[in-house]
Amino acid sequence: MGLNIKYMNYFKKLLFSLGAVSVFIFLSCKSKKSNQLNSSINYQHDTTKYQKEDTVSPFKKFDFTDGSWKAIIRISPDDRTDISPQVPKSITFTADNIKILDEIKLWKFRYLESDIATVSSSIDFFKNNVKVASYGIVLDKNSVGLQSQTYGWIEAIDSNFIFETIKLFKY
Repeated sequence: MGLNIKYMNYFKKLLFSLGAVSVFIFLSCKSKKSNQLNSSINYQHDTTKYQKEDTVSPFKKFDFTDGSWKAIIRISPDDRTDISPQVPKSITFTADNIKILDEIKLWKFRYLESDIATVSSSIDFFKNNVKVASYGIVLDKNSVGLQSQTYGWIEAIDSNFIFETIKLFKY
């Protein structure tokens, strides 16, 4: 009987070790996949050193004539309660028309040297069906802007222009 318990403890340790190795391999593969995605998101990375209150045009270098582009805005259900009434009632907005994409290039923001804690909604850019850029987006009644790794929180200079552009998206 003592021998069976000894073998059972051995097998438990072995199974635990195999489980830990499996989790490590899974997380390692997932991490590589995430890093690959993140590396593609650094499209046209802006290396400009901004000062507080500078104007930022984060999409100005995007060449929407090169390849097949689309922009997708996803509104989080959490954000629907405070969203501006100027934003149509939808949770997904898509633009693949070059005239609309060129309007997005004209969006201007104020660099604030700050971050905001939680941004649930996003605007993502795809080139040839590969995500090349992603930003958190806030379209609230009292605040419109983007949150990104590159700029932190940047506030819209002309939120009405952004709302008018979004109304051109498919929804």
